[in-house]
Amino acid sequence: MELILETLKRQLILRGYQEPASDYALQHDISVLALCPNGGKTEISIDVIRRLLLLYPNLKVLILTHSTNVLKDNYTDRLDGLNLNFAYSTTFDKNCQVHICLPQSEHLIKDKYDFLIVDEAHENYLAKRVQSIVKKIKPKKQLLLTGTPSVFIKKGGYDIFPLAINSIPEEYFAKLQIELVASNYNWNNKHNNQLELKSDTIFSKEQTEKTLESIILKLIERVKNGFTAEEFNNPGLITKLKSWAYTYKQLGKTMIVCKSIKQAADVSSILNFNGVKSMVSDSSTDKDSLEIQNFKNNKFDVLIVVDRARLGYSDDSLFNIIDMSGTHSPNMIYQIFCRALRGTPDMKKYYLKVTTQEYGMMEFTHACVSAALMLTDNKYLSTFNGDNFNGIKIPFIKTPSTKTTSSTGVKSKRNKRFVFPEFTNDVIDMFKNIIHNLDEPVSIYKLTTIGAVRAELSGKRTLTIEELWESARGSI
Repeated sequence: MELILETLKRQLILRGYQEPASDYALQHDISVLALCPNGGKTEISIDVIRRLLLLYPNLKVLILTHSTNVLKDNYTDRLDGLNLNFAYSTTFDKNCQVHICLPQSEHLIKDKYDFLIVDEAHENYLAKRVQSIVKKIKPKKQLLLTGTPSVFIKKGGYDIFPLAINSIPEEYFAKLQIELVASNYNWNNKHNNQLELKSDTIFSKEQTEKTLESIILKLIERVKNGFTAEEFNNPGLITKLKSWAYTYKQLGKTMIVCKSIKQAADVSSILNFNGVKSMVSDSSTDKDSLEIQNFKNNKFDVLIVVDRARLGYSDDSLFNIIDMSGTHSPNMIYQIFCRALRGTPDMKKYYLKVTTQEYGMMEFTHACVSAALMLTDNKYLSTFNGDNFNGIKIPFIKTPSTKTTSSTGVKSKRNKRFVFPEFTNDVIDMFKNIIHNLDEPVSIYKLTTIGAVRAELSGKRTLTIEELWESARGSI
C-alpha cells in the first residue's frame, strides 16, 4: 500500500513566474521571498531545498514554521504530496536531512544546520526567540518567507524578491469584492502609532450585538441575494431573513476577525444564541489551533479569530471575512483580506471591513484600505516600509486643536479636523463611489474588487497633487 501511495505522488513543477524566485533564493545567502497568497512560497522553498540537496547531499536543513500547528501541518502536507529526493522529520530524526519545527521547540534543537527557512518571517524572524535559534545553529544560508516585507524594508540590508498579486495571472485567484460598512462601535482617537486599536479599547456586548444585527447580518443578506450595493441601500429591497443560521449556511465559510478575546467571546455568544455554530481561536483558548483545523474540516459555520487572520492560513473554501478588529494598518488589512484570495475566478468572495460613523473615521478607513490594496502591485509591495508611500507617511493625520482669541478677548478652541492622507504618483482613489448615507447605519459606502485595482494601477494617468487634494476634500 505504501508503495502505491508513493507512486501516486506528483513531481514538483513550478509555475513559470515562480522559477525566478527559486533562482533568486538559491543565489543569495540571506534572501526574503515576499510573495502574495497563492504565490507559492511553500513550493518555491521546497524547490530550493531540492536543488541544494542535489548539489550538496549532506546539507542539513531546518524549517521554522509559525507558532501554530496548522501552519506546520500546511508545510508537511505539501511535502507529503510530492515525490522528492529527501526525507523530512518533525521529531529531529538524524536519518533525515530536513527537520521541521515550531520556534517554541528551541530547546529540542541540538545540531548545527547549513540552511534555515523561516515561514511567516514578518511575524517571527526578528523576534528574540528566532534570533536566538539563528545564533545557535549558525546557518550559512537563510530563506525568509513572507507576504509583506515591510519590516525587512524598514530595517534594511536584506535581498528581497517581491511577487505581488498584479504580477500573477488572475486565473490563480478568486474574485474578491471589498466593502466597507459603518458600525455601532466608537473608535475615534483610539489608535496608536501602528494604526492598531489600543489594547484598552472597549467593545461592549451591546455594541457588538447591534453591529452584528444591524450591519453584518443585513450585509450578508445582500450578498446572499446578489443585491448590488446601490440596491441594498434602498430599504424597500431588503427581504426578511428566515434565520441567522440559515443565512450563514447559505453564505459559505465565514471568518470573523476580532481585536480582543472578550469581543470574540461576545461575537461567538451572540451567533450561537441565534443558532449559528461558531468557535473562537486565539493564542490562549486554542493553543494547538485545533479549532482552525476543525473549521477547515467543515465542523462549524463561522470561525472567530483574534490576531490569527494575518497568518498563512490556507483554505480555498473560505468565502467571507468580516473584519471587526478596527485595524488600520495597511499591512494587516492586506494580510487579512488575502485569506480570501485563494481559489479560482469562478469563486466570488467578500472582505467586509467594519468601520465607524464618527467624523473622519470613514475616510480614515477608506484611505488605509486603499493603501492595503496598493500592496497588490509590485511597485508598492517592494517599497512600503510600514508607514510610508514614496516618502510620504500614510498614518492618518489629525491636526491639533488651536486656541484663538476673539475681539472680545475670549479664548476658544478651534475644532479638531481630520486630514485625508496624501498619496502621490499614480495612486488614485481605489474605491468606486456609491451611495453614502451617514444617517443609515447599514450604509455601504465604498466598493471595489481586486480586478478594478489592477486596472487602475496599470491604466490611470498620474494625478497632480492639486487633483489629489481636490479628490480628498470631496470625500470628507
